Parts: sequence; C-alpha cells; structure tokens
Amino acid sequence: APPLRLGSGLVTDDANVLGSDAADVDAALQQLEDDHGVQLFVVFVETFDGYDAQNWTHETASINGLGLNDALLAVAVVDREYAWSVDDDFPLSDAELDRVAADRIEPALSDDDWARAAVAAAEGYGEALEAQDEPVVVSPIGDAESESGGTSPWCCLLPGILGAALAAVG
Repeated sequence: APPLRLGSGLVTDDANVLGSDAADVDAALQQLEDDHGVQLFVVFVETFDGYDAQNWTHETASINGLGLNDALLAVAVVDREYAWSVDDDFPLSDAELDRVAADRIEPALSDDDWARAAVAAAEGYGEALEAQDEPVVVSPIGDAESESGGTSPWCCLLPGILGAALAAVG
C-alpha cells in the first residue's frame, strides 16, 4: 500500500492481522493517551509498496497531519519491515524510542505477534514517559551517606577538627 490516510481510530489494520486482539491494542493505545496525552497510531499493511519503511511512515504521518504528541508505528507484515515517525519535539528522545523498539517492539514482531508489538510499543512509550516524570532525589550536602554507599568527607574531617580544637584548648 502506498502511504495512506488513517482511519477514524488509532489502529488501521489493512493487513487483517489483529483479529480478536484488536480490542487489546485499542485498550493499550487509549491507556497511553489517557495517562500521557500521547496518541500512538498503529498501521498494519501487507507491504510498503516499494517505499523505504521510514519514508513511508513519515509520509503517512505528514498526510494525516500528525503533531507534537503523536507517534505512528507502521508495520508491513509481508515485507517484514516496520518504522515509526514522531515530531522533532516529541517528548521521547531518539535513544528512548530506539530502546523501546529494540527491547519491546522487535521481539514481538520477530514472533509475528502483531498485537503484542503494538501493545508493547504503547507500554514501552508509557514507561519511558513515566521515567521522565520521576523526581530526581539529590542528597543534601553533609549527608553521612554518599550515593555510592560510602561516607562523605565530612565524617572524616570532623575528628581532626575536634582534635585540633582540643589541642588548642589544652
């Protein structure tokens, strides 16, 4: 299929590979949108019609006017290729997107588990977005325990300072 106009929902299954698993995919995509305001559109086609996978995906995203908080995952099941497209200012970095692809999407695709690939993408993006929202805990200066589990220099200096003060008084 050449780059296409997406249907009314988040999933376009022109390859008819989801079957009864379509509801699970819809639920995962809706959860991502509800939790993080990110819309993940997923397209399954048989082939990318001779297009490079990345070009097909970018062109499809462009045709559909996808924006800042939108992502498109496109899978050509016969070609055994996939790609994703996001805005340059998408909330996840290229490294985070690559990690989700390698750790979550690709294992499912290699098993021809199309629904699991879409669900894994939604869950992986959600977890990466949650990790960005977690506060960074910084130890206050003078804390007895350093981040690596050792002790801070203050505990080593204190006996020397007390010893010098006692010597001066004595």
